[in-house]
Parts: sequence; structure tokens; C-alpha cells
Amino acid sequence: MRLSFFLFSLLILSSNMVFGQDVKNLPKDPRIKTGKMANGLSYYLVKNDKLKGFADFYLVQKVGPLLEGEEQKGLTAMIGDMGMRGTRNFPGNTIYSYIDQLGMVMGSDFKIMTGLNDSKYMLLNVPVGKSPLVVDSTLLILFNWACGINIDEEDVSKEKLFFKNTFVQGMDIKARTGAGHLANLLAGDGYEPTSFKTLLNDLDGYTSKDLRNYYYKWYRPERQALVIVGDIDTLSLDTQIRTLFQATPRYLDSDEGRNYAVPESKKPVISIVTDREASECSLDIYFKTPSLPLNLRASAVPYIMDYMNSMMTFLINDRLSSLRSNFKIPIFSMECRYGGFMDLKDVEALAVGAGTGTCYADTVLSFLSRELYRIKKFGFTKNEFVRARERYFRELSYIYDWRIITPNAVYADRCIDNYLDGYSLASIEMNKEYMEIVRYEIGLAQFNTFVSSYFRNGDNCVISCSYPPDTCVAPPTARSLEDAFMKGMLYNSSPYFYVGTADVSDGEESRVGSIVSDRPELITKSKQWTLSNGATVIFKPTQNTPGKFVFEAVAKGGVSLMDGNSSGALRYINEIAAISSLGGSDAVSVERMMREKDMTLRKDMSMSVNKLSGSAFSADLKDFMRLVNFHFSSSEGDTAAFGMYRRNMEEQIKYSGNAPEKVFSDSLYSMLHARSSFTVRDDISGPGSLDYGALTEFIRKSYSNAADFTFFFVGDLDEPLLKDYVCRYIASLPGNPNKRDTWREVPLYLDKFGKQAHIRMEMELPRSIYNITISGASKYTMENNVTMGVVSQLIAKRVKNALAEQGVVASCVTDFRIYPEEFLTISFSFVSEQYSDSYVEVFKNTLASLLKNGAGADEVNLERRIYKDRFSFREMFDNTFWTEILENRFVYGKDFYTKKQLFIDALSPEKVNASLGNYIGNSALTVLSMSGTSDE
Repeated sequence: MRLSFFLFSLLILSSNMVFGQDVKNLPKDPRIKTGKMANGLSYYLVKNDKLKGFADFYLVQKVGPLLEGEEQKGLTAMIGDMGMRGTRNFPGNTIYSYIDQLGMVMGSDFKIMTGLNDSKYMLLNVPVGKSPLVVDSTLLILFNWACGINIDEEDVSKEKLFFKNTFVQGMDIKARTGAGHLANLLAGDGYEPTSFKTLLNDLDGYTSKDLRNYYYKWYRPERQALVIVGDIDTLSLDTQIRTLFQATPRYLDSDEGRNYAVPESKKPVISIVTDREASECSLDIYFKTPSLPLNLRASAVPYIMDYMNSMMTFLINDRLSSLRSNFKIPIFSMECRYGGFMDLKDVEALAVGAGTGTCYADTVLSFLSRELYRIKKFGFTKNEFVRARERYFRELSYIYDWRIITPNAVYADRCIDNYLDGYSLASIEMNKEYMEIVRYEIGLAQFNTFVSSYFRNGDNCVISCSYPPDTCVAPPTARSLEDAFMKGMLYNSSPYFYVGTADVSDGEESRVGSIVSDRPELITKSKQWTLSNGATVIFKPTQNTPGKFVFEAVAKGGVSLMDGNSSGALRYINEIAAISSLGGSDAVSVERMMREKDMTLRKDMSMSVNKLSGSAFSADLKDFMRLVNFHFSSSEGDTAAFGMYRRNMEEQIKYSGNAPEKVFSDSLYSMLHARSSFTVRDDISGPGSLDYGALTEFIRKSYSNAADFTFFFVGDLDEPLLKDYVCRYIASLPGNPNKRDTWREVPLYLDKFGKQAHIRMEMELPRSIYNITISGASKYTMENNVTMGVVSQLIAKRVKNALAEQGVVASCVTDFRIYPEEFLTISFSFVSEQYSDSYVEVFKNTLASLLKNGAGADEVNLERRIYKDRFSFREMFDNTFWTEILENRFVYGKDFYTKKQLFIDALSPEKVNASLGNYIGNSALTVLSMSGTSDE
């Protein structure tokens, strides 16, 4: 594939401006220590104090499914799974036990990610500050993964069931259609993915010898790297790594794997995949381009590429979102992105996608093509370009100014990109220095030339389309899609008219309120201000994320106060609120302004509570406060926007029943609330059955009395400036403390009598889905929440371990509910390839054993320590921790902070077991399962 014109032009431009006569490699960031051992193993060590006492450990391997031969499909993923279930020094579930002892969470802190070309084994948020032995043991796990995974016949036999279950769980609609498109594009080259049905059928034939041959051929030190980032001693780790990993053998022979190339094309290549579980038609246009040549990746050229591509994707997304509001055809979603093309090596793409109804595929594709080639023809406007440039450099400046708090993941990604693809290890200081030179040297004309070079005349373009079969009389075909694309490309477009963003500039304030009471809130070390209109403001200063803050305004009430409660109102009310106008600007203009400033602010109305939540840079506090004011003072319905929203929703509802997970979740909700007279399942008639005028008036009224609300600000804010803006934009709102609302009890009760049900449904990939939910009354007090927090951890761990022995991985969600009753639910979900009643029996037997025998003192003390550690971790590093604490204190009158650590320390095994037995013995058990069938 030839080097694109845009890249050639960019190199000339950048070399003249920045690099002088030669494009040179950049110096390495001095924070990053690198090394390479005699056996070929590479390692990267970064001392980063962002999270004191914690570090992230990675084993990165140049091993992926594209190395698998015809009789080896699935072996990369199988070996990864086996690495978690038994190694030379950590047999059986020892690794699980180890990370459990450290309080790490499976799935978030301990996971394996496999791309087509590489695999990443990760242990994240490892508490290295606890003991030097933690580093030793974690390194030993990485060593075992690198060369000591157990692969005997017994291990492989157990692994097959586990692999099948995890495989079908991960093979969702996106993964299936993606694999289908890749198979179409690589057909005949020997690289196309094996169909999931073939893979599952072939799996039983694999032996331990097959896996050992694959493992010892590819999992070798010259294809492996360690990346360790965090609160570490790099000198000590360097010695430990060289001592331990010198035992990793280096093989005499070498095999670099197979090379492949994506063929060039003179016209669009079309890939169509149907899937009966799809609930929409998904379209993507890929404009392929080669990755940056290897000899340029360690230079500053990637900085400029990142700048140009970031600007381009932001502006295309911004442009499409503004045009979508005037489009009469249902478009559920749109997205522009830049990155690797379908995970293939050395091929990248600008991708533009949309979700729509199957019958509208050709029309939507033509629309996307028309707008992209309008950009090619006329480019972006000066206003658009300046907005995008300022946004990019503000983010870059923030990263530079606060580089001391750079997350571990940023350094890790930089190291991984260097190892896998040869990109630079240069510092953020170097990035900032080069880009400040470039900032005003690349003008609008050069930028538009860069962007237009992507949109060639259909050559090297791929169009993918996936949709549910039998949903359209004339579904899209390769011919119709190509014709639609060409029609849009050749459309005689006119220049784009820039519509601007919402105006939040300061106008004349009709009135300015005041702070009538200012006192410290000693429990949470925050500031409490009572305003002249009756509203309350709580300010909690933190430095968890310097230069940023989070916001929440909360009041009791919610949809419970609506006369004639309807499921439709609760289902659609927040989406309808989001399309309302603010301060005279429509929702599209408001969204554009917030995207430009990386700001969020959105209403969230539940059955019992009204909220307004968001976040922003501290420097944008004034604009943010203006928007807060608009949400309370000048929010109006938008009939045209609602019309478009209604069309989209009514089209989506037609096919929502195709998705097994959607049907399953709706059925589960109905089971859990079977004795309630209120549900929130989708109404088949959609939002069109709602009285839009009445609903928007209810939303307006719900936010009309500022005295109902408590306003929370948590983060890095200047207190005098915040006070000034609070007086101008919150205290000035209408408020009447004598007419405060509270919620009204609505019969949305959890079923107190457990039940069991099974559903059968036709699926593209037959599998079985399970949910088992325990629900029981639980008082919403700090002491009880601490006790039941430990109880729920005990139950979750016992159940998940028991199910893992049966070859399934379960996720668990614990939820303390306070409306309309105080309840605790512990909900387990998992997927298996084949249906079996044994999983439910294992679950019930595990609960019965806990009820009869309780938990041992050591087990209770471990879970108590983990609970305490997680509480402390969130308090130190997570601003949302404080919004939860403050909301409980000032809205619900519950102190979940004072003496919590004392309650945790005083929690005895006897008390935990008493609460455990009471909860299990008096809870309802709801079991729902679904098994898939196929017409093949």
C-alpha cells in the first residue's frame, strides 16, 4: 500500500518547521528505565507516585490469534485462561487466592486482553506498599505466565469447559459481527477467523500436546516484555527482574510468524453480516491508510499525526451531530474514530459509523458519504478549526501542568506502544515543546488538505454493514450500498454553514442572591452555605484531580410526584430532558459547547430523586454555573427535537426483542417486582404515547424551586470565586423553603417471595444466560451497611469460587436500596455454553453451607480488611466518593463517614455470622435462566 499524499505532505511540513534537515528520534523520557536481557526479554520500569503504595504490572507478549494455524484456532485465548488457573509455582486457584488476599478485584485489577497480534496479562492496583513480599510474589506470577503455565491433560480437560463458557460470554453481537467482517475481508488468505460454531466443535479435539507445542513455540522471552509502573524502586526491581527472569530459556531457533497484507482496492469493498440478535443496522465506512513507517515512529511525527487526527475526529463528530438534528431518517447513533483497522497490524483507518433501521441503511450511508465528501470539497470553517485547536492545546496544557499526577496507565500505554510498535518513549515535556512550535504553523489550509486526503474516490475504502435478517422487504446489498456511497460522494454539495455553540456569555442578571449562613461542616471537612433563596451549597475541596471538579444537585421527589405515574414517563424522562433547550439554545448547540470544553451536565430523574450532575475544568466554572442556572431557570421543550427522538425510539423498539440480553433483563425486572403495580419495561408504543407537553412541564416544575436542592461541589476550586458564582447563578434562582418536596411512595416493591423461571429463545450463538438474585430487608444505617458490606463480600466470594469450579465466571452486583423500602440485593450473572441445572444447585448448596456453618474467623477478618482498604482507597483518590458521602449526609440524613473506620475495626466474626445467617435465612431467591436454540 503506497504512502498517502497527506503523510508525505505532513513530513515535508513538519521537517521544515520543527526538525530542520533530518527527522530524528526523540530522546527517551528519563522517568522510564528500560532494559533487555541476554535471553531477549525486554522490560520497562517507571517510578510514578500518582497512587502512593500501588503499582501496575504487565506481561506483554507478541502472541495473538493471527499466529494460530488452521488446527490451532483459539489456543492463544485458552493458554491465557490456563495462566489464571494453574502455573508451576501457583497451582490450582493459588493466584486467585493471592490477589484476593491483597484485596484486588477480578476483572478490573486482574485481567487478560488478547488482540489479533498481541496479548497483555495485567495485575493492576497491586498494593506494593503493604510489604516487599508483594513485589516478589507479583513478579513470580509474571514469570510463571511467561514460561511456567501448567499444560497437562487434566488441566486441558478442565480448561475446555471454562474456555467454552468464557468464549460464548465474550462473543457478543459486536464481537460476532466484527469477526464476520474480518472473515469476509481476509477470506482465502488463511488469516480469517474461524467461525465460533466451528471453533467450539473443534475445541474438544485439542490435546495437551497441541497446547504445549503452541506455547513453547511462541511464548518465548524475545517476544515478551515486562512493564511495571507505580510506586516502585526501579533499581531494586531491575536487579530482581534480571535475577528471576534469567531462568527463562531462550530457544535456538527463531520464528517471526507469518506476514500478511490487506489488498488494495480500486473501489469500495463491501462486507455484509447478518445476525438474528442484532437490534439495529450498524454501518461503518473505513478509509484505510498505512501506519506510520517504522523509521518515523520514534520521532516527533506521531505528535503531529495525533494532533491532526484528534482535531479531525473531533470536528467530524461535531459536524455530524449538528446535521443529524435536521435529518428526517432515524439515526440512533453516529461516531467518527481513528485507529487500527480491525486490529490488523500496520493498517489504520479513519472510521465513520452509524446505527439505524435496516430499511434506512442505503439512505444513511449516502448521508454519511455526502457529508464526508462535502468536507473533502470545502473543508472545515475557520471557526471550527480554531475551536478544535484551542480544545486540543488546552488538554495538552492540562496534561503538562499536572504531569505530576499522570496516571500509571498513560506511562504503561507508552511503554507498550514502544515495545509492540516502536513508538517513542519521549516525555510529556518534549511533546509540549514540539507542539507549541507547531501550534500556529499548521493553518486551516494545511489542515483541510490533510483531512481531504483521506477521502479518495472510493479506493482503499471498506464499508461494513450488519443487520438482523428478515426485518426489511428490500435489505441492503453490496450493490445498493456501493451505489449509495457513490451517490453521496458525487452529490453536488454546498459549503457548510457554521451554526455555532450555545451562548453562555454573561448577560445582565435580574437579581443576585446572597449567602446568609457560612459555616464549616466538621464531619466531612467541607463548607456549608445556606443561600437567600433557601438552597444549600456544600463545598468539599480536594486535590484528587487538580484543576477539575465534580458537581451534583439533589432533591427528593422524582417521578413519584407525577400524577398518573406511567412506566413510559420513567423510561423516557431523562432522554427527553436531555433534548430540551437551555437558555434559548437548542440541545445540539449546548452539547457542542460542552464537548468543546470537555464538560458534562445532565438531569437525572429517578422514581424518588431529582438530580443534576456533571463535571468540568475549574477554569470553566463560570460557564458551567451559567448552564446550571439555565437548567433551573430557562429549560424548555423542543417539539422538533422530540419528533426526531420519537422516530428513532419507535424504530429501535421494533427490533429490541431480538437481543436475548434485553429480553432477559426485562423478564428479570418483572420477576423481581412481580407483586408491584408499577413496572418500567419498554412500552411497545414507545415515547409517542406520552403527553410531551405535560412531561416537559413536569420536568420544568421539578427544577423550579432551588430550595428543594442541595448543591454539591467537590474538587479543586477557588473558594472566593465559587462563592461569587454561587450568589450570581444559584442564589438568584427562585426558591421557597416552605414548599420543599419530598418523595411519594410508589408501589415499586421487591418481591419477597422467591421464584424460578426458564426461558427458551432462538439465538445466533446458542448459549445459556443466568441470573440469581438474593434480596432481603436491610436497614440503611452506617453500622448495618458496614456489616452487610462484609457479608455481601463473603457471599459473593464463596459463590463465585464455587461456580468457578464448575467452569463458569460469575459477576456480582450489590445494591443497597432505600426506596420505597430499605433492601439489600446481591445479584449474580453468568453465561455458559450448555444449559445445566447444576449451576443453580451449586449456588443453593453454597448458601446452605454458609447458613449452616457460617464463615471462619480468618475469612471474616480478611473480608473486613479488604472492605476497609477499598474505603480508604476511594477516600484518597476518588471525588465521587465524596459526592456519595455528602449526598447521604445532607439529603438522606445518614452519616456514612464519621467513625466508619471504627465500626469496621470493631466488626467481629460473631456479628458478621449472625447477620449472614439472618440475611440468608430471611431473603428471597429469584432465579432466571435462558437457553438458546438455533434453527440450524
